[in-house]
Amino acid sequence: MSKKKILIVDDEVGVRQSLKMIFKDNYEVLEASDGEEALGILQEAEPDVIILDLIMPRVNGVAFLNEIKRVDRQLPVIVVSAIKDTAMGNEAMKSGAFSYLAKPFNVMELEQLVQKALTQAGQPEDTIDNKEQEMGRRKKLILLIDDDEDIYMSIKMLFKEEYLVRYAKDGRQGCEKAKMLKPDLIILDSRMAGLSGEETLLALRQFDNKVPVVFLTAYPKDIISQEGNPGNVAWFMTKPFDSAKLREIVENLINNSDSGS
Repeated sequence: MSKKKILIVDDEVGVRQSLKMIFKDNYEVLEASDGEEALGILQEAEPDVIILDLIMPRVNGVAFLNEIKRVDRQLPVIVVSAIKDTAMGNEAMKSGAFSYLAKPFNVMELEQLVQKALTQAGQPEDTIDNKEQEMGRRKKLILLIDDDEDIYMSIKMLFKEEYLVRYAKDGRQGCEKAKMLKPDLIILDSRMAGLSGEETLLALRQFDNKVPVVFLTAYPKDIISQEGNPGNVAWFMTKPFDSAKLREIVENLINNSDSGS
């Protein structure tokens, strides 16, 4: 059985190393020095619980906590802070933190909280409407395959309320994630290092000929090269894309895919 994953988000190296020593025998431990770095790990590794420092550079803890809850509202987050600020602790709890501990914390208490968080993860909460939970579990998944992280952030922000968005930075990784995640729709860049968009598309079609693919390109001639549509592309779109138009296309393709299944 694979180990559960703990993501430790803290700008202090010593704290991360200490926590890793505590948990490494029973869990797979992932580390991030700030919220921005952690967002990438959250998308890639999908941790089971997060231990989060509230005071960090670049992205503060509460802002990152809110981002986590937009992606996965049931992912347990244990918040820790060296500042004994009751108002900040209350804000974190209101934002969906599983628990709040002040530094220096009791190691045994933290271990118990992690175990409790993992036990309760995914179980219904009295404060959450059952219908909302059901809708959350059915949230559709979009896989973006593009080597431009700015495009990823733009698409993630565009769809974060309605869909889960996962990211692959090249074609090979994109094929691996498509096999594992079974997305409801793929947005694919035409030109990337390694496998090109066209090569990635043909590789994807070897194991899934039904998932809708939106082909993005900054080079109109790449669309011409797809004449005859050998990869069964659902829609071609040039960069820079119109956000409203892309949203309309994605929604129509996913809805049509649902009605046809």
